[in-house]
Amino acid sequence: MNTKKVFGRLIAAVLALTGVFVLFGQGCGESFTTNNLSGGYSSENICTGPAKDIIDKNYEVVVGTRTVSVAYGEQLLDSYVSCTGIGSPSLRTYNEWQTRNQSLSEYGNLADVSGAMMMGVTAVATEACRDLIDKEMPLALNERGIFRSVNLQGTGLNQAEMTESINLLALSCWQRPATDEEKNLIVSTVSALGANSENGALGLCTAMLASLSAIEQ
Repeated sequence: MNTKKVFGRLIAAVLALTGVFVLFGQGCGESFTTNNLSGGYSSENICTGPAKDIIDKNYEVVVGTRTVSVAYGEQLLDSYVSCTGIGSPSLRTYNEWQTRNQSLSEYGNLADVSGAMMMGVTAVATEACRDLIDKEMPLALNERGIFRSVNLQGTGLNQAEMTESINLLALSCWQRPATDEEKNLIVSTVSALGANSENGALGLCTAMLASLSAIEQ
């Protein structure tokens, strides 16, 4: 299966996965507390951006809840580079991020999440995952960070290979272990792609990096 077909199926997969990887909390700015200087909400219930500019004067603060945001702008690319361990993005990945940047959240507000935004996130995630595969494919298995048991030139991924890769990516890019439900959904989604090992790994990585669990701040 060529990568264009894989990418098309990934769009549907990411939208399905988004329904499982739910964020709990409020969606204002990038703050987790009321005194975060990077943005968030004020004591007057005003939602602000990183430059303290007012985004929404009618933002309702729910006492005792955590304020959640999503990666935006260059944060998104930096996050992918860091959690995958690719070192630096390829020109291909950087250009994709530049092309999609207008569809990403401007301030990281959870309310900005939309189909168009998630398609942009998926496109950038796909290229970051290509960089990861390009980096790890020539390495010995014990030198890899994510695909430690995968023959990336094989005919397909088995469940054990996918599960190990999911566990490693989740700890690195989600900052938490994947639940059994999440692992089962990813395995079934990637299996349904019917792709060779390289494209299967691309699908698995993209689905995880484009999920809300990966872009939550």
